[in-house]
Amino acid sequence: MEVSEVVRRAPAIALRDHVLPYWGWEERTEGPVRRRECPSGHVHVILQFGTTIDTLEPVRRTHGSFVAGLHESPAYTEHDGDSHGIEINLTPPAANRLLGLPMDTVTGEIPAAEDLLGPGASRFVDRLWNEESWERRFELLDVALSERLADGPQPSPGLEWAWRRLVATQGRVPVAALAAELGWSRRRLVMRFREHVGLPPKRYARILRFQHALELLIRNGSRLADVALECGYYDQAHMNRDFRLFAGVTPTEWLAARSGDGFGVAA
Repeated sequence: MEVSEVVRRAPAIALRDHVLPYWGWEERTEGPVRRRECPSGHVHVILQFGTTIDTLEPVRRTHGSFVAGLHESPAYTEHDGDSHGIEINLTPPAANRLLGLPMDTVTGEIPAAEDLLGPGASRFVDRLWNEESWERRFELLDVALSERLADGPQPSPGLEWAWRRLVATQGRVPVAALAAELGWSRRRLVMRFREHVGLPPKRYARILRFQHALELLIRNGSRLADVALECGYYDQAHMNRDFRLFAGVTPTEWLAARSGDGFGVAA
């Protein structure tokens, strides 16, 4: 596989609580490229420059620019060997503000960007494509996202606090304890969290713990038993069950298939 160009840049400082670093890419290969994308706990906005990506399950669908809501199982994607565009990764509360709709309505869904961002989305993607440098494209994204987030609905302070608490602890706070700290009933927390984040807090916490395990494996190649212990799993077998659920493979199989280009693992 040949990756022609991959560019990563942090968003403007004012956006960094809401938006992860931007990824820009242009990939040209001799044949199709298929990847496995694991649940990340973020909402992904893919802006494509004249190319398409197919999702393969449960049926093959072809997408131009699109929004990928939270998902709880591995997603399989493929392109024909020509792929070019930008990936924006949003925290769920930021996606809630930017899209202006309940996040559980897009969980597991992949709507077209125009359907959620309006008819101006296509014109904006064309404008990005016509820019001569990645830096200029990222500057335009900073402005557009800042304006859109400022105009969006403000999240509940309690809900955003609960989400940040889970993220800060890699999902290790029990839901009952989280509700008690907020002074909410468990039922209220679950309902509000699902609406503003996209999943109930317990399921979202499992994804955070799984992602923490991935980070440890990538960063230092720790022994699997040590990773399981640090991430709060009962044992390595418990961690393996989450890997099979969220990645479709064991930790060892995931590491062996990892592409190293920042865009999922080979499938």
